[in-house]
Order: sequence, then structure tokens, then C-alpha cells
Amino acid sequence: MRNATVSKFPEQTSHRNNVAAAVRAHMGVRQIKDAALAREIGMTQSTMSRRTNGEMPFDVDELGRIARVFGISLVELISMPKGHPSD
Repeated sequence: MRNATVSKFPEQTSHRNNVAAAVRAHMGVRQIKDAALAREIGMTQSTMSRRTNGEMPFDVDELGRIARVFGISLVELISMPKGHPSD
């Protein structure tokens, strides 16, 4: 059933991947690994890996915790960092 939902709404996958890419870019700017970020927000490393690879979407609360760790707003978090090649 889940695949049927994704195929009906392909933009959901695109948004999920765009958010994951933005989080990865912010991690890169801050030179923080997924295991360290996972610890900071109370998530397992394997779950963080699935989120940052776009395999599973982040939920808003997780994104809020990540934004707090990075000292930025949620809107900034889901946008590519300034000066990033994808910006």
C-alpha cells in the first residue's frame, strides 16, 4: 500500500529527498556525522541514516530538534546552506 501512495504522489518522495539533502548539507558545513547528530537529538544512528538518505522522511519534531542543535530556524534547515553548490 505504501508504494501505491508514493506512486500517486511522487512529489512526496521529491520533498523528502530535498529535505534530506538539505540536512546532509548542513551537517557537512558543520562537519558533524550522522551518529553524532543522532545522539544529540535522541535518535539511533540507523534511523538517522535512513532519514538522511531519504529512505524515510524526517518528521517535523525531528527537524525542529536538528535545527536547535544547529542554532538555526526550521526554515533555514530545510533550505540549502548559503554558498552550498545546490543553493
